[in-house]
This record gives sequence, C-alpha cells and structure tokens, in this order.
Amino acid sequence: MLKHKYRLVVALLLFCAGMLNYLDRSALSVMAPLIKKDLHIGDAQMGILFSFFFVGYCLFCFIGGWGADKFGPRRVYAWAAGIWSFFCGATAMATGFGYLMFVRILFGIGEGPMGTTTNKSISNWFPRKEVGRAVGFTNAGQPLGAAVAAPIVGLVGLNFGWRISFLAIAVLGVYLAGLLADFFSATGLNSIAGSPLRKRRLSSPIARLIRRRRCCPRICRGKKNTAFSFMFCPCRCWWRRRFSASIIFSSFSSLGCRAI
Repeated sequence: MLKHKYRLVVALLLFCAGMLNYLDRSALSVMAPLIKKDLHIGDAQMGILFSFFFVGYCLFCFIGGWGADKFGPRRVYAWAAGIWSFFCGATAMATGFGYLMFVRILFGIGEGPMGTTTNKSISNWFPRKEVGRAVGFTNAGQPLGAAVAAPIVGLVGLNFGWRISFLAIAVLGVYLAGLLADFFSATGLNSIAGSPLRKRRLSSPIARLIRRRRCCPRICRGKKNTAFSFMFCPCRCWWRRRFSASIIFSSFSSLGCRAI
C-alpha cells in the first residue's frame, strides 16, 4: 500500500493523532461518575457538557479545512493538537459546571480541524489509487482510541484520581504536537514539483490546452481557455482545432480516471 517510505511516517502520525483525539474526547464520559460526585454536577448538566463540545467542534471542522488549504496540514495539525491537549489538561483544574462548559467549547475547537486536516494530508501524500486504503488505515485509529479510553483512562482515574488522568492525556497530546511539528512534512508528494504525480498532472493534454492561446476574442472577450469558455463558448473554435477523441481519452487517463 505504501510504496513511498515517508508516506508510512505520515500514515502512522495520522493514525496516532486520530487515536489520541478520540481518547481525549472520550475521557470525560469515562470519568463522568467521579466528576459528578466531586463537583456536584447533575445528569442534565453533564449532558450539556457533552453537547457543548460539539459547538466548537462543528465550527472548526470548516475553519480547520480552510487553514489546511492556506497554511498546510502540518501547522494546522500541530496547533490543533497543542490546543486540544492544553484544554484537556485544563479540565483537571475544573471547579464547577461553568468552568467545565467553557473548557469543553475550547476543547472542541482544538479537536475540530482533525478530520479535514487528515483528509488534506492524505490528498497531499497519497496517489488516488491508494487514497481509500490510506483513509481506512488512518481512520482505524479513531475507534481504537475510543475503545482503549475506558480501560486506560478508567485505570488511571481510579488509582490516581480523575484530574491526573486528564493531565496524563494532555502530556501525550503535547508530545504528539511536537512530533507533528518535527516530522510531518509541510509539502506532500503530490505537491512536489519534481514528483512523478506532479509531472503527470502538469503535462496532461488538458493542462497544455488550457495554457495555450486565447479563445474567441470576439465572443469570450479575450479570456484564456477556462472551464467556462470550454462549456459555453458558442463557436468552440479551440475545441475544433485542438481536441480529438484520442486527446480526450488520454487526458482523462493521465488524470487517473478509469471506467467504472
């Protein structure tokens, strides 16, 4: 599956990040009985805490994707891991319901970019024929993290207290953020100018046609060949001169498209 060695490092980092992400978010539900008893929080208030996590989470799913496009997955992932780890550790300092509600919103903000940034990383580093396997492998860490949360967090909480369990998870998250910042490459294989995938995309017949002459100066007002002029240009002058069935099929073949 992973022909390029560095893609293995990327896949393992994404796997560990997803695993720790779900372990962090499951910690509150595992420690809920101890927290309710210690802070005198009712069932209804605990339900509100679980819900408020998703307020920040859903908002930063989109913002995390935008940030991954603009600043790159490495920066977004490192910052996100650092933020969710900080507020996971801040949960250990809770003194009441209001404090926990505030921390859970910010904790959700930190965890929100995880899914979209993972997809961006896979898009950068894996060819299309390996994307499904890469997504399956990296996403497998998420349910695994939820599965091991109960025995690990519960064992630490029962022996050392629920506050220590959140601090221990926070330390792991800070370590992960450091790994992402140090070992997670800012540029993927698909975006490196000299990579075979990049060369194949840039040298495709469609790309060459788009970079050529202008189309229909009279009708299209001198605009370059774009998807708009390709679909709506009435005279199709550049289509008739430069397109043929062989070019169409070779173009889609070079872009990785196959018949279903």
